[in-house]
Amino acid sequence: MIVVTDLEGTLTTGQTWRGVTRYLNEQGRGWAVRTFLLPYVAIQWLGKLRLRDTQADRMRFMVDLARLTRGLPEAEWDVLAERVVEQTLWPGRYLRVMGELESLRKGGARVIVCSGAYQPIVAAFARRAGFEALGTPLVWKDGRSTGALAAPINNADLKAAALRGLLGSLPIDQAYGDTAGDIAMLSLAREATVIDHDPVLRAAAVERGWRILTETEARAAV
Repeated sequence: MIVVTDLEGTLTTGQTWRGVTRYLNEQGRGWAVRTFLLPYVAIQWLGKLRLRDTQADRMRFMVDLARLTRGLPEAEWDVLAERVVEQTLWPGRYLRVMGELESLRKGGARVIVCSGAYQPIVAAFARRAGFEALGTPLVWKDGRSTGALAAPINNADLKAAALRGLLGSLPIDQAYGDTAGDIAMLSLAREATVIDHDPVLRAAAVERGWRILTETEARAAV
């Protein structure tokens, strides 16, 4: 059995960008973090007023955030990733969803976390749960981050393509997601579960007969 799942909003309420900027602040890069975040405050408000393409802004944000890690040794990136999981992602995990996935893994399923988050962070989270990781890769040179991404953000159709690149023609039995950007991935599976954050995804779930969990249901331990 193969099960695939998104990370943020699906397995956890935690947000990787908060964990990354927290770590960089603690390492004395607060000025760079504040300078980076300032224009995105205005962009966020424009998005709420529907004056911006919020999906495009989120992708640009992830690209720009990676640049803040330029020069960071690969070993320190691993420390950063573990810290983000420990302090931000793991405490906010959805107990019901994680419980379902852990039960499937113990039953022999192959569980793959497929996320737009940076690969070291996805890998650190997946390692803790005994899952596999498929995130957005970073570019390294001489053992350090260049601040660039090795591939486009792993989102929407690219998620489905990445999974097919990993799995080939192997069938996917179950999939979990929480935004419209997960529809392509969810469509690969025989059964799909959505965490109800996104009205576009909810409409697709209703049309296709996918299981819908409210956030309260996703949080609750079973």
